[in-house]
Amino acid sequence: MRAILVGWRALRYLPRADPRFGDLLWEYRAGCNGGYGGTPVVNQGRVWVREQSGDVVLDAATGERTGTFTAGPIPAFDDTTGYFLNGTVLSARSATTGTPWWTFSGDGQLVTAPITANGSV
Repeated sequence: MRAILVGWRALRYLPRADPRFGDLLWEYRAGCNGGYGGTPVVNQGRVWVREQSGDVVLDAATGERTGTFTAGPIPAFDDTTGYFLNGTVLSARSATTGTPWWTFSGDGQLVTAPITANGSV
């Protein structure tokens, strides 16, 4: 399904097929105000959203909440692996179960969101 994801005061998922009309498929409201909502990430049929009240995972087709996650900046994904930065420690986890696969603290100075490209993080 092609769609447009908009994060501003509420998270909206809109069809991309006809952006002139933007028929609403679902809407997620976390009770935030003042435009807090962080940049969402879509991976494997899920939407990962950082919110003031707690980070949540939504089903991309229905907008239903399917879980939570913990990260500083928004995580990055490479197929079924998610890369999460907590404090100054980067961890690789299963995107479906959350099972940790490895952690990396480097020199203790990691502070920005992870990025993946061509199988590298």
